[in-house]
Amino acid sequence: MNLCNPLDRSNPLDRSNPLDRSNPLERSNPLERSNPLERSVILSRTVLFFVVVFLCSPASAALIAITGGGQSRSVLFEIDPLAGSIVRELGDTGLNHITGIAQHPSSGLLFAHQNIRGVSDTGNLFTIDPESGSTSLIGETGTTLTDLTFSSDGTLFGWLGLSGGSVVGGNIHDLVQIDTTNGTLTRVGEAGIGSNRAGLAFHPNGTLYLKAGQTNEIPEDIYTVDPSTGTVTQGITLSQRATNSLTFDESGNAYTINLKSDGSYLQTINLTDGMVTEVGYIGPFSISALTYANVTAVPEPSGWGCMMLLACGLVLRVRSGKWTCTRNKIRVAICSPISRLFN
Repeated sequence: MNLCNPLDRSNPLDRSNPLDRSNPLERSNPLERSNPLERSVILSRTVLFFVVVFLCSPASAALIAITGGGQSRSVLFEIDPLAGSIVRELGDTGLNHITGIAQHPSSGLLFAHQNIRGVSDTGNLFTIDPESGSTSLIGETGTTLTDLTFSSDGTLFGWLGLSGGSVVGGNIHDLVQIDTTNGTLTRVGEAGIGSNRAGLAFHPNGTLYLKAGQTNEIPEDIYTVDPSTGTVTQGITLSQRATNSLTFDESGNAYTINLKSDGSYLQTINLTDGMVTEVGYIGPFSISALTYANVTAVPEPSGWGCMMLLACGLVLRVRSGKWTCTRNKIRVAICSPISRLFN
């Protein structure tokens, strides 16, 4: 190699082209970021942002209750199924006397039925935004219903447990199927029982259950209902009064409501022996319906603490120089907690 020849560029350290950017430390563009730690900070903040967004907004099944008994205002609440207490208020629907709520199994839409009592009893079908309580009218059902439930294929059922209203007429207690596009209903069949403040819900195994007392409210029984014919089969008598509603969680645990002079109490029902167990006091109002529905979860305080620790860990990693840089990509050191998440 001739070191005197200025055109000889065989030595990579003697490059004379000012535009040659093969050396990452000799970049001539002042706008080019050359500090690997600076890039690492940007990367860490970006990753942390998506981690926080992911952790803060999962949709999870929660026990949802709505007020409305006795023509009262209908407000949505999330209920703690272990304590019976209110977790948070989800929203005021602006309506009165919502008597049944159920979430569509595939679309996630929350449906609600409003009873309108008067000279000619009637009712309306709505959808409700479970995050805000805002409602949209679907149509008039022309009757009063005590509860709603969806089958796994998305068919909406209700129970005629008060009076038949203008559609079926008379004091009828039967299973009905409801069109979710316009609110019209079809009577499935003759149940052959009287009922009061009935609760209707599908078990996760597909069995349709009815919780209903006779017209004097005592005793109350659990029935199974054939969704294709509307016929009922009596099961067991409950150990104590359970006033309103029926719903199941994903594990098949049954929940209902008892109304007392001071407000509403959450109860569980043992489907084997009929034992009703009081879980806890919800509040000084009349809960008229229960359901399990997917709503955006609120992070627990411990969750916020974990996220703060993660953020602090990222900062410490950057400051301690545990981040490295190559020419074409940013490489996170293996000791980084974020790298462990994605490996």
